[in-house]
Amino acid sequence: GFPYRKQKISLRNNDTLLLLSDGLQELFNQEHEMFGWQRVVNLFEDHGHLAPQELIDTLNGETDRWRGEKPIDDDITMVVLKYKAD
Repeated sequence: GFPYRKQKISLRNNDTLLLLSDGLQELFNQEHEMFGWQRVVNLFEDHGHLAPQELIDTLNGETDRWRGEKPIDDDITMVVLKYKAD
């Protein structure tokens, strides 16, 4: 019953979509700072050209370095889709 917003987008060849749960941007480091949307956006802008698994690996590596020894306390779900036009 949640009123989700519907949106249509147009994709071009080699466009990349990153779908994720809120666990990535709400990840905390040892200083209790949240990773935040802007870091996610910056990483995607810098690495969105990578193959899907490489992008996921890069995001995981960057967030692991950022959080240090702080355990993950929420799920982190990522799906990367690369559009290939015929």
